[in-house]
Amino acid sequence: PENRRSVTAKDVELSYENFARGFGSFVFTGLVEGFDRYVANATDDISGFTAVDDMTFRVSLTRSDPSFIYRITSPYLSVMPAEALANPGEIGESIHIGTGPFKFSHRTSTEVYLERNTDYWKETSGNVEELLFRVEKNQQLRLTQFRNGQFSLMQIPVTQIPEFFLDDELRTDYSGQFHSFTTTTYNIHYLGINNDAIPDVNLRRAIALAIDKDRIVENLIYSYGKTAASPVLPGMRNYTPPEGLNYSPDDAREELRESGYGGDTITLFVSDAPNSEQLGQVIQSDLSKAGINVQIQQMDFNSLISRLLGNDRPEMFLMFSEWVFSAPELILDSYHSEKFPNPNLYAYSNSEVDGMIDMLPELKEREEINRLNYEIEELALSEVPAVWLYHQNNVYLMKNEVSGFSVNQHNHWNLADVRFD
Repeated sequence: PENRRSVTAKDVELSYENFARGFGSFVFTGLVEGFDRYVANATDDISGFTAVDDMTFRVSLTRSDPSFIYRITSPYLSVMPAEALANPGEIGESIHIGTGPFKFSHRTSTEVYLERNTDYWKETSGNVEELLFRVEKNQQLRLTQFRNGQFSLMQIPVTQIPEFFLDDELRTDYSGQFHSFTTTTYNIHYLGINNDAIPDVNLRRAIALAIDKDRIVENLIYSYGKTAASPVLPGMRNYTPPEGLNYSPDDAREELRESGYGGDTITLFVSDAPNSEQLGQVIQSDLSKAGINVQIQQMDFNSLISRLLGNDRPEMFLMFSEWVFSAPELILDSYHSEKFPNPNLYAYSNSEVDGMIDMLPELKEREEINRLNYEIEELALSEVPAVWLYHQNNVYLMKNEVSGFSVNQHNHWNLADVRFD
């Protein structure tokens, strides 16, 4: 077709430059030549990004970085054609792009239709010829439509687990028509603490020790997840995080006695994200038992993000992250004081931790890198920059005739291998 062309290195260069000023610019900050100057509007291009020819894209670094491969596999780094970047308002409307297993067919105000791409570069085992994505914002209506067979596949909200499952088994009302798929992505749900507003380490330790994570996982997400000691999912690149501070009301009260806390009310910001308000209430209750007064304030999720990245930052906040990295050292980079306010949303600062993080690029072997990762976290976790609560499982239901569905740990759905039998 006349409107088809090959992806070139120039598309990559333009896409990475376009990405540079976005929310995820921390992926390359301080690492790619000219990147920081470009972000600061001090230059018109990034000298470290070069399209050598149509098939060669060169990246020039300011220092060695053995984990660089795990940066460029970030889902943030999507490659867009120059034509689409020049007409951003038309993407998805009159300009449709991509090299995936399905291609755009047509759309309505609430539905998008895709058809199988017969020229897809990768061999797949699926037999789906058409995909229909339907937007239904009302959760109850969405569930009703799914039960009535109007959807073939759906991720169910964790709040609806009891509706569909009993003792980890799909209820008999549904098992005759549906089956489930469960996986854990690179996610973390946590209580963020503004370390500038709450600099008292003993108080932060008291907060961490007072929260019963096991009870939260059991009662709030119905055991569909695991308690967390770290922002890193255990097993990522064979890394096992330290244990951190475990639930102990007695130790929490002791830390509180050693702190300078005088009984002031601490404000905890929650959002309209699922379970956020309920989780805030559980934490408020746990902290109250330890003698820490907490007031909950709710706002929409986007407003909370704006507050975290702005000057009027909350004392404590509930947040979740779906990591764009798959190497622990890149996640632990959020402990570095120079990475405030993004991804260091908690304003944590420790020069010793900074120094160890700066040493990581000098190491090449995974065993050495993970050993230093452990030392970094052991120190950081003892000072409680945040309270890492749990890694949540994602649960998907699909019709029994559907097979081959999977989800990777970046929460990307594999629909190319889905079959209807």
